[in-house]
Amino acid sequence: MSEASNQRKYPKVGAKSTGSIPPSELIEVVEAAARAGAEVVMDAVNKPRNVAYKGLADLVTDTDKMSEIAILEVIKKNFADHLILGEEGGIAGDTSSDYLWCVDPLDGTTNFAHCYPSFAVSVGVLFQGNPAAATVVEFVGGPMCWNTRTYTATA
Repeated sequence: MSEASNQRKYPKVGAKSTGSIPPSELIEVVEAAARAGAEVVMDAVNKPRNVAYKGLADLVTDTDKMSEIAILEVIKKNFADHLILGEEGGIAGDTSSDYLWCVDPLDGTTNFAHCYPSFAVSVGVLFQGNPAAATVVEFVGGPMCWNTRTYTATA
């Protein structure tokens, strides 16, 4: 058996395509949306929190809602025909769209509500059910830390 046939082949991970939208444009909007939400969160860090329950142990704050509004404004301004799933507002937009934006405007609400400095803003977009671009803005005891990823075409 040859060495080449002995090697295990793993498929590449990633979206088949980002559709008609260039990856650079998608990531630009993903980052702008996350930045808008992060600014809302940062502005609220040292202010009193209005906390409510949306489930038995699932907290929500006004900051969650305001961050999501800011994020959705950026997405809708750039891609009015895309579908958006927001943690606080649910589904909005064109349900026939090939693009689905997934938004967690304040990931770690319980930490945020209890002034524990570990929470994030997460924004991602799928094209035809496959990851196309995403970013997480994390706040861990200080300035924002970014992790952004685009998923490119595979052969």
